[in-house]
Amino acid sequence: MKYIISILLFTLISCSVYKTRRTFSDNEISIRGGVHGDKDWDSSLTFKRYSWYKDATLSNDILIAKLDSNSDFANWMGADRLHLSQCDRFYIGLLYTSVNAEQGVPFMETEIESSGSELKIILAFTKELKAHQNLRDWHLSRHKVYGICTSKSSESLSISLPGFKTKKITLD
Repeated sequence: MKYIISILLFTLISCSVYKTRRTFSDNEISIRGGVHGDKDWDSSLTFKRYSWYKDATLSNDILIAKLDSNSDFANWMGADRLHLSQCDRFYIGLLYTSVNAEQGVPFMETEIESSGSELKIILAFTKELKAHQNLRDWHLSRHKVYGICTSKSSESLSISLPGFKTKKITLD
């Protein structure tokens, strides 16, 4: 009888441990202030952060912030500022996958594009963002930076990473 109870207890514990080994969290972080040329500002760019963990290690990470043409941070767009007027809604996206992740950043790019959004290369913005101290404070220097162009009808991005439940990232 002790043997059967031990097996049942072991099974229950191992099942509960398995379920918690792949966790997901979402929160917000802000980049405060900026400089471009002779202009500086104290406003914030707030990112919604979506993080997938395998055990205690960050596996995948997406940060997304809406960027309007009247935002101070739009100064960082340089020649790519045209994207702000060409897209119904424009977001800054930061994508990360760990070296040990089953799928890399290209997989996450495909997931975003299959949700009806278009990824844009924004070199000037990337250069300015990567030089910002808050990016280093949040340990985001290994994230790839993209512009995400969406239509008005796009309400969310659907991200399906192997081994995790599908997550809908709501767009504002």
